[in-house]
Amino acid sequence: MILDWLDSLALTIGPGWACCVFGIAIVFGLPILYLLVSGGFSYVQIVLGEWRLKRMMRRDNRSMSPDELLAKLNSQNGSIIFERPYLGWGISRIWWTPDDMKSLSPAKPRTLEDFDYDLTNITSEPFTEWAVENYLSERTGKAWLVSVFKSEGLARRLSKRFPKVKMMEVESGLIQLIQ
Repeated sequence: MILDWLDSLALTIGPGWACCVFGIAIVFGLPILYLLVSGGFSYVQIVLGEWRLKRMMRRDNRSMSPDELLAKLNSQNGSIIFERPYLGWGISRIWWTPDDMKSLSPAKPRTLEDFDYDLTNITSEPFTEWAVENYLSERTGKAWLVSVFKSEGLARRLSKRFPKVKMMEVESGLIQLIQ
């Protein structure tokens, strides 16, 4: 198929130009193909990891449905944790804990704006490390997983419906960047 295409191209523009076009296509096409394949593989790994986390939290009785979360929020406050576990992939999770994280936290939460988008000089992130260890960790955490993968829409709806409930944003992908 490629040889037929190259043959017809050589007849149309000449053999020398056909070889140049084919060479340029290979030089630019292979890196693009590599990026598409490796990016696709990484995305599949992330999706499988999210499903694994959801299954693990369900097995450990640390998961709840959005409807169960609504019932909890109607009867008690607590904190909603909006987690971004991977920087740049648009993946997010929602967790819930009956604790008031803001008052229990030993450090003030920082946002990405606090870093001035210079993510190369981060040495530690105390709030994020504390939140992951105490609430989000698969082993030591105590928050309940509500939603995985793409949770921004649910987070917006929850913050509008329950404005008094504390919504904590945790950029846990920063910990991977630091380590």
